Parts: sequence; C-alpha cells; structure tokens
Amino acid sequence: MKFPNALQNARLFAAVFALTPALRADGQAAAVQPPSTQPLAENPAPNKGQVNNAAGKGQVKNTGDGDSPDKGQVNRGRVVGGLSADGGATADKGQVKNKGQVINGEAGGGRRDARQAAVRLDAQQVADDEVVLLEAQVVTAAPFRRDRAELAAATNVLAGEQLRRAAATSLGETLDGEPGLAASGFAPGASRPVIRGLGGARVLVLEDGLGTLDASVVSPDHAVALEPLLGGRVEVVRGPAALLHGSGAVGGVVNVIDGLIPESAGSAACSGRFGGQVNSDDNGRVGGGRLEGAAGGAVAWRLDGLRREAGNRRTPAGVVENSAVETEVLRGGLSWVGARGRAGVSATGFGSDYGAVAEEDVTIRLKRRQLAAEGALERLGGFFSGLRTKAGFTDYRHTEFEGDETGTVFKSRGGEARAELLHGRTGGFEGAWGARAGADRFSAEGEEAFLPASRTVSGEVFAFEEWARGGTRAQLAARAQFQRVRPEGGAARRDWTGAFSAGVVRDIGGGCAVTLSVTRSGRAPSAQELFADGPHAGTGAFEIGDSALACERVWSGDLGITRKTGRVTGALRVFATRFDGFISERATGEVRDGLPVYRFAQSDAVFWGAEAEAVFKLLDAPDNAVELRVTADAVRAETRGGARGRLPRMTPSRAGAELTWRGRWLTATAGLRAADRARRPAAEETATAGWCLVNAEVAVPVRAGGFSGEFFLRGTNLTNQLARNHVSLLKDKMAAGRRGVTAGARVAF
Repeated sequence: MKFPNALQNARLFAAVFALTPALRADGQAAAVQPPSTQPLAENPAPNKGQVNNAAGKGQVKNTGDGDSPDKGQVNRGRVVGGLSADGGATADKGQVKNKGQVINGEAGGGRRDARQAAVRLDAQQVADDEVVLLEAQVVTAAPFRRDRAELAAATNVLAGEQLRRAAATSLGETLDGEPGLAASGFAPGASRPVIRGLGGARVLVLEDGLGTLDASVVSPDHAVALEPLLGGRVEVVRGPAALLHGSGAVGGVVNVIDGLIPESAGSAACSGRFGGQVNSDDNGRVGGGRLEGAAGGAVAWRLDGLRREAGNRRTPAGVVENSAVETEVLRGGLSWVGARGRAGVSATGFGSDYGAVAEEDVTIRLKRRQLAAEGALERLGGFFSGLRTKAGFTDYRHTEFEGDETGTVFKSRGGEARAELLHGRTGGFEGAWGARAGADRFSAEGEEAFLPASRTVSGEVFAFEEWARGGTRAQLAARAQFQRVRPEGGAARRDWTGAFSAGVVRDIGGGCAVTLSVTRSGRAPSAQELFADGPHAGTGAFEIGDSALACERVWSGDLGITRKTGRVTGALRVFATRFDGFISERATGEVRDGLPVYRFAQSDAVFWGAEAEAVFKLLDAPDNAVELRVTADAVRAETRGGARGRLPRMTPSRAGAELTWRGRWLTATAGLRAADRARRPAAEETATAGWCLVNAEVAVPVRAGGFSGEFFLRGTNLTNQLARNHVSLLKDKMAAGRRGVTAGARVAF
C-alpha cells in the first residue's frame, strides 16, 4: 500500500490527551462512561480522578499545611487551602485556577504552583456538596505527578479502557502501534518494546519502578517476565524524567505500574474485580482477577491471579508452528498506611511456557520470583519534604528444552534498592535527589551457552529539579552511574557513565505549548556485547563480543508542540539522536558450527523522525459522545563515518485511526492500523510489504445490585490481511493473526 506524501515526509499531526467524562462526587462514573472498563486487575486508586471517601459526600479531606505534595482540601465545593495557584482564592466565575487532581481521597499534587489535571468547580452548576472532576492523564515517572503536557519530552500512557483493548500476550505487542513504539515481534510469548527504533538494553523495562532482572535483553527469544493485563498503567518516558531510572536507557523507560503494594487503606473490607476472555485466532483463553481490602483503617491488602493459554497462532499465511503460550501469575501485597507515611511488602510468582518459533522443537520455560518492599514518609520538616524507598530481590530461571531434553539454562539472581528525597519549592525549584544500588549474578549453562557467567554491580546517584513561573516550566536532570561486570575466569570491566538532560515547556496561548528537551547520556556495554562467544540459536548466529568496546555517547533532542484544550487536542514532535560509538552486530562473512559469524563492533550513527497523535471531539453530549483518535510516526537511522549505511529492522512509517462512540448503554469502536512498505531496507535484510489492519469492538455495561460489569465482543484483522513486522528477526515466519473474534466479560463488586 502507499501512504500520502505527508506521511512520507513526516509532516504528521497528533494529540496527547482525551478528555474523560465527569465523575460524580460519590466516585461513580457519569452515564457516558461505561463501568468497569479497566484491565482485569487495574489499580483504581491512583490517577483516576476519583473521590474515595467513606462518607461519599463529595468531600476530599487531607491533613497538611499545603507546603508539600498532596496537600490541600476540597470541601463542599470550596477550596479550603493550599490547592489553588493563589493559595486558595478563586477567580473567573467560580473556576478554581489550579492543577490539582483528587487521588486516593487526597488532592494529589495540590501545591500552590498548581501541577496537575484541572479541577473545575462551577458554583452555578454544581450542588453545594458535589465536586466535578475532569480527569487528565498523569505521569508518575517524574518525582511529582505531572500531566503529560507538563513534561518536556515525549511520553506515552496506556491506562483504563485503552490498555484493556491493547493488552496482549507480551509487553511489546501491548505497546505496538502507539506513537513512537513498536515491538521486537520475535514470538507471541517473547516481544520486547522498541522505542524510536531502539530496543534491547537501550530500553529499560520496570515493574512498579523495579527491574525485572529477566533475560530479555540477552536475546530476542527471551520474554519480558511480567503480565501486561495485570498492570493498571503502562508509562513510557524519555528525557529528564527517564534519568531517574537509568542513564543507559537511551531509548527510554517503560514502567508497568500495577500498585501491588497498596498506597492507601480504603473503607471496604473486601472488593474485587474478575474477568475472562476467549479468542478464535489462537484458541486463546485468559482468566483472572483481584481481591483487595482494608482492616482497622490502616492495613490494606491485595491479591492478584491470572492464567493465560493460547495455541499456535493462525495467520492468513498459515499456522505458525511452536508459537503456543501458557502463563500463570500469582501475587500479593500488604501495607500499613499512617498519617505521615506508609510501608508495605509484596511477593510475586510468574511462570510462562512458550514456543521459540525460530526452532520448532525448542520450548522455553521461565520462572520469576520476586520479593519487594517500599515505604514513604511525608512532611519531614526542613529542606526535604518527603522520602521514598523501594527494594526488591529477584530469582529468575529460564530453561530451553530441545524436545524433552534440557538444552540451555539461564539463571539470574540479584536485587536492587533505591531511595529518593523530595524537597518542596525552594528558590523557585522543587525536585528529588536519590541513589540506587544493585547487584546480580547471571549464568548460562548448556551447549548453546554463548555467554560466560558474570556478576554485575552498579551504583547511581541522580537528581531531578523543576522550575516554573508564569507560562514557563523548566526541567533539569542529572545522573552519574558506575558499573562493574566481572566474567567468570576473566578480568572485571569497570565503566563510569554520566547523563544530563534539560527541557522547557512554554505556553503560547490558545491551550498550546511548545516543548524542547536535550539529553546527553552514555551507556556502558552489556555483558553480551563484551563477552559473547558461541552459537546463539535465538538469532541464528555465532556471536562474538569485544571486551575492548567503549561506552556509547549519545546526544538526543526532542522538539514538539501540543494543544491540550478544545475540541481538537494533539501533539506533534520531531526528534534526533546521535550516537558516538553505536554498538551493533556486524556480519564477518565467516561460518562457525554451521552459523554465520557476527561480531559486536562500534560506529557512529544517527536516528531521526517524527511522531504525532490527535483527538477530535466530534460530539460531546452526556449520553452521546463521538471521538476520533489519529496517530502517525516515522523513524530513520543510518551509520555515519567510514562505513555508512542504513541500520536494519527500523520501524516503517505507520498511521492509525480509531473512531469511538459512547452511549448510555453501549460503546462501539472501529479502527485501523497501517504500516508503509519498508522501502529502504539495510544491506543484509529484505523489504517488507505494507499492510492495513481493521478492528472493531462493542461493549455493553451492566449493573445489578452491588455488582457492575461489562460484556464485550471484538473483531480483529477483519479484512484478513497478511501483516508482517519489519522489526522482527522472524518476520518471514511470524505474522499478525488471521481474522478473529474475541469475546469477554468483567465484573466488579
């Protein structure tokens, strides 16, 4: 298929936010929003704009002096203190000029300088005991909750109904199609996120802020050991906020936020949400849910479980052999919540069996066990206003079976701990300072153990500062990182890397803002890039590392314009990234053990492109709302210097559109996703045909007594088109599923 010249030239338009329906003060959704449209175990408390209080009187109570995050009250439609930009005064006919959002029964981020989603209190239309909230997407990857438009660099957020519809068997497939995001697409059970053409170790994957410590960065046939359907939100950040988690994450950070350790103690002794679905293209079945509750007003608990089964994927080109997946997850969290802080623990068990696809007799069984703890203190006094701590220990085992015989066994065991000190506004700045330390041991045993056992120790210090005045907001971040990798029987490799990022957001009127961010960062080579030496079945190559590789040095810039109010909202961004010493595998022309030899080497490289998103509010009545969302992106990459050439497996230009109608008793969605033909493949790869997939869904909300729920029916690839992922190493074997139907239901009480 052919795209318009506007897409080929990256003249793209976009949108960042979709307005959501008003919520009544008792926390129930207005009729325009069907109930229970969240993922199976979504945490409903954070970032949902809900008023959670026992009395249900529309009051939001919070004790505090208004000097630290989450201060201020909204009481009977009046601002009591510390919430609005002028210290509680109102203006413009009853509208409170602030950016506070009610979160977990508190005015989340209700600081005097006004940070988050708009809270509108119209005295002429709102009853005396009722508060109307307009929800906005809020990013929690920064030290303080921020609206997406308040961050200088590009950000993607999937939550609620959008995440539920996108959730797939892997994290990569879940995010695939969002502006700037693609999937490595190795197998249904193993697909990692790719951000603006960058993947592998350049993209950091976290679960509630902690690393998964799995083997997914070692090989594309290794799965990310987490379940997307259990996440309440998936956030992807770049720029200054990304430096809070790692300077080596030059592509970005993907944080799956599930709130397993409760942050507040609700009033219900027990509540829950359960759901399931079946689909036709791979005979898949998913079932799971969540129970949570509170005791004594200070103790909160939560229990999640899920089981997924899927057979071999059936595509328009035939059945993809050895692509079946089975996944089981069981986990729980417990916390104590006090007036000035909280502390909690959690335990997670994750297991998955899936086919490797590349070899029809190889299956992979992985197990991941994690213990985690976190805590927070507020109103410390003095310069610092709060403290956050988080720690986790992970035991990961990954076994590759060749038929019934054990082939290669990968093991990873280690832990990490991080702490952040938050400070309130001082000299016009507010922010967080922190440190992280981690250690893990990785080993591979078996005939295809192409990596020696190694031990990695790392330590980091970081800082994030934000300054705001009038219509200008500046964000600064810095990070220094130490890493030592010691291979078994070899000399240790030590690297120091640093990173600095600066960004600015400037309001230009009409609800529009211009954003600019620049980042200088570095990435130390991974153990695979340094010490690989052997056959690697996952990539079909004999891989050889180079212990003399230098650290990558990276400059990246991001320029955008956003519009966050009105019937048409959106964002358009252009970006460029320059690597000094980009590490990649190069074919040598040799053959060993029947496999082509690839050696890790360095050269300079540059990435550039654009991404866009737009939301059109075509109709916005209480019981009849119509919305059109349009997305598009493009990325190009090539090496520089002596050996110039295009880099392989770059995401082709893509576009998508989704039309949604929400009525009182029905929600209907129809959309398409399209990719242009990979017109300029790298020297060692072949072109991939373009494609266009058409999907549709209808959902019917139900409510009976104390239960609410939803039935839905979804059709995928309705035109039965053959669609291959150019990013995938196995694009000739793998393709999108054939025409299929998914049916499911959810219930909450």
